[in-house]
Order: sequence, then structure tokens, then C-alpha cells
Amino acid sequence: AEGWAVGAYGMIYHTTNAGTDWQLAADRLDNPDRYHLYGLAQDGAGNLFLSGEAGLLYHSHDGGATWVRNADVYIGSLFGLTVRDGSVYTFGLRGNIFRSDDAGVSWSAITNPTQFSLYGGNTLKDGRILLVGAGGGVLELGEADELSTSIQSSRATLSGLTEDRNGRTVLVGMDGLEFEESDSE
Repeated sequence: AEGWAVGAYGMIYHTTNAGTDWQLAADRLDNPDRYHLYGLAQDGAGNLFLSGEAGLLYHSHDGGATWVRNADVYIGSLFGLTVRDGSVYTFGLRGNIFRSDDAGVSWSAITNPTQFSLYGGNTLKDGRILLVGAGGGVLELGEADELSTSIQSSRATLSGLTEDRNGRTVLVGMDGLEFEESDSE
């Protein structure tokens, strides 16, 4: 019944009744320049994580009542977040990826030599993390954060992904929907 929505100009809304009513919660964030908010995730312990434009990165350990800003992680935009096995990952411009193992208190960079911007990502049911972005790039983070990369044949920029009920990975982008290809380039 509880939910969050984030968006342009630092807008963040909260509902406690499955979306019937929404309350503006932007005053809970240290975001005086009203930078855009792009990603929101929650871990299994109920901690919330928020990412956005110009390096905005926050964590909340009290269900969103208060938010702590991580101001020193990265100055470029962070477009999304995903959670796996107690760790949270954020990703964004120029292929930057960061990982936190302490509920968002501290972050470390994951080296990504591809450097294509990452616009969407998800942790799949099998535990793989897939990140997608510019030029049809698909990046897979293995269990030890090792990277493998593929490029979709259309080379169309990808913005998100999900799994269908049959376990197939569906990529969303400029050319519409595509199913993940397994061939690496």
C-alpha cells in the first residue's frame, strides 16, 4: 500500500494508501537546486535509495522520513539503482557504476572500461544484474562484479529492462521492445 514516485525538478511523492492520495516529500531532501531525481530502490531490510542528476545520491534507513545525501560519490548524473544480495548499485553517465555494501553509507566504484552511459538496470530472478544504455549497450555484472558486454544489433539506445513471465529478458529503448541477445561483441 506504500509507494514512492520521483521525477523532474526534485519532485518526490509518497503514498500510504496504494496511490489514492499522494503527499509531496521534496522538503525531506537536501536538493536546493531542484535537480532531477531518476531512480529509487529499496533493499530487503526496508532501506531506501535515491539517485539523480548532478550526482544526487541519498539513502534513508527510516522508511523515507529522513534522507542522508552522499555528496562525494560522483558529480555526474546517476540514472538508476538496483539491489542484489544486500548490496545496492547505482549507475549513470559515461558508464559509471558504484556499489554500497553498508546500506548506502559508503560507495565504491566498479571499473567499467566501456564507458557508455547507462540509463536503466535491473536485478533478474537468476541474480544477474543487467544494465543498459547508449548505442544498444548491455552490461552484465556477475556475482563478483565482473563485467561482460554486448551490443544489441539495432544499436538503438536502451532505457530499461524487465523479465517477462517466461523468464525472457525484455529490453526497452528507442526501437521499442527487444529480447536480449546472447552474442557478445
